[in-house]
Amino acid sequence: MILLVTTTDLVRVVTGQAGDLDVVTAFVDRDQTTHAVEAANPQRTTITTATTTTIVAAPASGKTRNVVEMMLRNAHASSNLDVTVVVELTGPVTYELHKVTLAPGECLEYVEGIGFFTLAAASTGFG
Repeated sequence: MILLVTTTDLVRVVTGQAGDLDVVTAFVDRDQTTHAVEAANPQRTTITTATTTTIVAAPASGKTRNVVEMMLRNAHASSNLDVTVVVELTGPVTYELHKVTLAPGECLEYVEGIGFFTLAAASTGFG
């Protein structure tokens, strides 16, 4: 479970090289007073430079944000890509959650209740 509980908590990804990293994240917000759950639409972005990018923004005041899924895929045709997922809490205290080097086509995923895992690039099964 990755909980963001203040208006300064967020999740970022650090890319070590220029490339094509496709990112999709999903989260749910809960009102801290009424406890009502508010579903949020998936967030999508593509990162093409060696940089630090916010992939899950901080929750609004009075809300708690629960990150339920993240998918980060190296969409570059030939280059490996170093990817580090960090959480910044009550800024700027940063904690490294997971670091991996993704080969072309590989995908780093986070699923609530399971954690981080890497999927191999798709194969045709021949050869």
